[in-house]
Amino acid sequence: MEFPVTGLMILTVAVWFFFFKPRLLYAAMIASFPFTATAVVNFAVTGGSSLEIGRSPEKTITALELFSMLWVLREVVSRTPPWHKRGWFLTRRARFWLLAFLGAFALSFCVPLIVSGTARTISFVAAGGNYFVATVPLRFSWYYVTQFTYLLFAVTLTLLIAAENWHPEKLLYTLRVYVCTCLFVAGWGLFEFWCIITAHAYPSYIFNTGKNLSAMGYLQTISARGLTWRRVASVAAEPRSMAHGLLVALTVLFVCLAFRQPILRRGWNWIAIALVSAALTVSTSTTAYVGMFAAPILVSITLLHARKCQWKYYAGAAFAAVVAAVLLTERLPLFNSLVSFLLLYKYSGMNSGATRLSADVVAAQTFLHHPILGVGSPAVQSNDLAFVILVHSGLVGLAAFTFFLLPVFRSLWQSSSRGSFSAVLIVPLLLWSLIDAEGGGMSWLLSAFWLVLGIAAGAAAAAKIELAARPAAIPEGESRRCRTTSVGRNASSQPIGSLAP
Repeated sequence: MEFPVTGLMILTVAVWFFFFKPRLLYAAMIASFPFTATAVVNFAVTGGSSLEIGRSPEKTITALELFSMLWVLREVVSRTPPWHKRGWFLTRRARFWLLAFLGAFALSFCVPLIVSGTARTISFVAAGGNYFVATVPLRFSWYYVTQFTYLLFAVTLTLLIAAENWHPEKLLYTLRVYVCTCLFVAGWGLFEFWCIITAHAYPSYIFNTGKNLSAMGYLQTISARGLTWRRVASVAAEPRSMAHGLLVALTVLFVCLAFRQPILRRGWNWIAIALVSAALTVSTSTTAYVGMFAAPILVSITLLHARKCQWKYYAGAAFAAVVAAVLLTERLPLFNSLVSFLLLYKYSGMNSGATRLSADVVAAQTFLHHPILGVGSPAVQSNDLAFVILVHSGLVGLAAFTFFLLPVFRSLWQSSSRGSFSAVLIVPLLLWSLIDAEGGGMSWLLSAFWLVLGIAAGAAAAAKIELAARPAAIPEGESRRCRTTSVGRNASSQPIGSLAP
């Protein structure tokens, strides 16, 4: 068992917050979401099959997992537990279907328990540094339990985050903490890039302390025009994780600018957008580049639905970005090589687009053999959100997740049409997270995906409270014209999060 120096410092702060500053535990937990490569403790594990996806000789307890566990424990043992708070009541529908989704996963364990090795299933597995299709016995093991424990904790945390963000003020506070953290992540990513181009030693011992193989994304390399250099992962497990977290922050900043409601102090919002955009640019992540085009488009669609005239600026920015990318690809050989790498090598190389597509095909075939409950097997890998749910929990799990997601999105979409700032903030975040998960899969481990789901479920209630608190309805004559909401008109002179309870 190994405690990195940074891990000991985090452990000390976490224990201090738990006993003496419990109100800071929530902020520390939200701030730790991007730090997926920062370990509190590393320890060796033995046993397990080589066909079990994600098995590694080293396991890690990250800062996010530590702060999350302590916050959940503190909430449960507090004088006013979550189930006695108003947010718990307001998010009851989302909680019911998310728990039903979790129950579908637990029910899917009946399949391997019943067949107990008498049946076999095809699986896309990793072994010896290569991926291949194998036929494995469908047999229950303790690895099922460990993976289900990860999912159980992720769902529990999502439900508590939803109950915590039922009010606009708390919702904006959560987003402010997350955005400020992402600014540090972006700055550290640019520092990592500077170390790469100047051949300075990157101090990975500070934040990249996880020994799990999946937490060493900062060692990944990229080659273009005969040059090979390391990719930028900052404090995240891999460049894709960093990109997804930064794109959440970038989307929030875009919406705040449209509503003239700065999430930071006046004058710092454009600097923050530039900093995050620069970090996304040097990340060499396909997720980052696609997201930089998708974010303004999703924000533009949401603003158009909210009848905000600023949607034109974001649509124009997305179009200008596409034109600039095409011109750079044509004019700059290095940029052309980088694009070729992203489109060609990533499709044909290791853990690439072709590999992921093959895994999805295998997952679809596995689902067709067990369509109702799936196989519940964590050895079956897929990088498609729908197939991940179908192959593990079948049609029952997909139905439960859909019944959780659709009412939340419908409520946010309807509130955004009435100009709710909270709803307009969350709609593009939710859409982007679903698009990203559809292309990259859903992890059982804690990630920004679960954070967005929790915030979205809470924001559905926060948006209704925000609209109910408005002093007057908008005249009917303005309903079809671009307008500025009451939040946008009054918030330019006050800091974000100042809405009265």
